[in-house]
Amino acid sequence: QQFMSASQSEQAAAIQEFVQRYPIDSRAYEYLVTSPPQVMAHVLTEFQPPILGQADYSSIVTSFIKRKRVSCSAGELGSPAPPSSPSSSNFRGGNSFGAPREAPKTLDEFLARYPVDEKASANLRMCDANVIGRVLREFKPPREGEVNYSALVMSFTKRCAEQAASPQPASFGAPASAQVEYPLSEDGAPKSLADAAVTPGIGDFLQKYPLDERAYEYFTMCSPPVQAKILREFRPPREGEESYSSIFTAFVKRNRHSYAGTTGLKSSLAEDPALASLNAEPHPDLEAFRLRYPMDDRAWDYLRLSGREVQQTVIDSFTPQRPNDSDFSAAITAYVKSLRVAATHEVGGPSQSSLEEMARFFDRYPCDQRAQEFLQLSPPDVRSRVMREFRPRQEGELDYSGAITAYVKRCRI
Repeated sequence: QQFMSASQSEQAAAIQEFVQRYPIDSRAYEYLVTSPPQVMAHVLTEFQPPILGQADYSSIVTSFIKRKRVSCSAGELGSPAPPSSPSSSNFRGGNSFGAPREAPKTLDEFLARYPVDEKASANLRMCDANVIGRVLREFKPPREGEVNYSALVMSFTKRCAEQAASPQPASFGAPASAQVEYPLSEDGAPKSLADAAVTPGIGDFLQKYPLDERAYEYFTMCSPPVQAKILREFRPPREGEESYSSIFTAFVKRNRHSYAGTTGLKSSLAEDPALASLNAEPHPDLEAFRLRYPMDDRAWDYLRLSGREVQQTVIDSFTPQRPNDSDFSAAITAYVKSLRVAATHEVGGPSQSSLEEMARFFDRYPCDQRAQEFLQLSPPDVRSRVMREFRPRQEGELDYSGAITAYVKRCRI
């Protein structure tokens, strides 16, 4: 009865709230709003899906509407049942009918209201509690009721995490008297995270502030003086978190840029080739590549800090397994890393012709990331033999991953 007696604008607000909670396509929406008011009232108050948080309820909402229409035509519909609980109703108990929705109070409620893919969900769940709280309070998409908010949520979460990682110096950097020294060798931190975890000094730091491999590898690109400065001054707003990878990466990036901008820039660049790459002119097609394959700042810096030959190979031959992803950071980082590792097998580094030959091979015989890395991480003689002798049963296929992997294995024996 509340819906039946509500004004037109209030009815529209209630329908919009329903669609926000249970996303449906345009056909199901049209089927709902062209139903008799009595049917709409029943749908809005009685519809209870078996599972909350799905990305699309079009099919089951349409079936529910159809059943209510049949009952209405037969004169068996009656008055809408009252909602079983305020949380399960679109009518919010004693609130005004068209009142704006409150911000989600829990992460599960947020994800039910704004459906995202697994990557965006995992990224959000790994954030600091303060970042998650801010996302829940402040995330306001341009439109409610969309089927997928992955890109918007990823972007907003990233912005919140970066801002959390860059508070005022008074709150982020500890005073000198409170700073803890984590001694390093003259060569700096170990290149491997596993080795670092058991190395005195840096191991103590990692035990206190856990990092993932990408964050640690980004840190090791700095020169020993920069590494020491980062370990000495890094003080996050909160301790005891499960991971500090995001906030640590932001702190490393800020220190690298500030270090490169000091009066001792020339000597700094001599000590740290990665800084020289960071300030060098990137490949002219790199920006266009990023527009085509969006990535986070860590993956972008990792690509920019690679040599021109590696950048050219990535631009020419990167082929993601899921072309419609909203974020290619992990795939690009893995690909760049495999090219860097492959380069270490060649004395003096890979030649441009070698990289171009590999790019042409993958262009002729498309394969997934794992097959590419399996070939790239093989010794130079194996790679050369595979690119020279590989002959599939049929040309022009869309995926040669299995055939290439099998042939590489035979050549490695």
